[in-house]
Amino acid sequence: MRNVSLLPNAIAFVALALALLIPIGASVIVSFSDRISQGIGWGNLTQRHCGYVLETGGAFLSALRNSMEIAAAAATGSGLIAASAAYVLTFSGFRLNRLIDMTCTLNLAVPIAVRVLLGAMAQVPATMLQAAALQGAGLARRIATIIVPLIAAALVSATLTAFGAAMFDLAITLILRPPRLDVLPVYVIRAFEQGEFGAATAATLLAGGLTVAIIAGISTAARLVLSRLIRTSDPTRSDPKGHSHSDA
Repeated sequence: MRNVSLLPNAIAFVALALALLIPIGASVIVSFSDRISQGIGWGNLTQRHCGYVLETGGAFLSALRNSMEIAAAAATGSGLIAASAAYVLTFSGFRLNRLIDMTCTLNLAVPIAVRVLLGAMAQVPATMLQAAALQGAGLARRIATIIVPLIAAALVSATLTAFGAAMFDLAITLILRPPRLDVLPVYVIRAFEQGEFGAATAATLLAGGLTVAIIAGISTAARLVLSRLIRTSDPTRSDPKGHSHSDA
């Protein structure tokens, strides 16, 4: 029975591994191959595609910078909108909750952020908010002192998820991009159209690696900051002499 129960997990793991390794592996091969027709071999390895991307008059760096600025703004907005929507959907009986839920589902990276924050807010006891309201705390104070500290980790995760999604969003970029604004997806598409397949995949790998590094760095820093804040705000922690603050 145990082997039978492990089979779906094994199949899911293999499918996930293939879904990640095949496109990433193909991109790596194309990026570092001098000629695709010559296949994989030591004599066919080259770094000229990465050099071409970094030396094309700053076009890639300019497109990457523009994409990151837009993605950061979109992620911040998505996080705020998702947090507001999740709060209303979780803690209010607003008649238009279904419409809010549907609207968030149709908006770019917001659906993922909303789902993440809905799960986090579901763990917040409504009685805490009710007790704070009875003590005279307004909405802003309840959100700042109860909601935000309890969902801070989820809020960071939701915002970073929206940032990663916005970096490589092609459809909305092609529709809304101003004529003279170069962004990463357009740069990659233009390279493909010009037959520079190695340059296109190299640009994707460089941008993807940098995006992953930024997300990992911010996530790690946020986790360390939150852990330190939790430790410093814990009244039961012990001081260097071995006495707890609660005993003072």
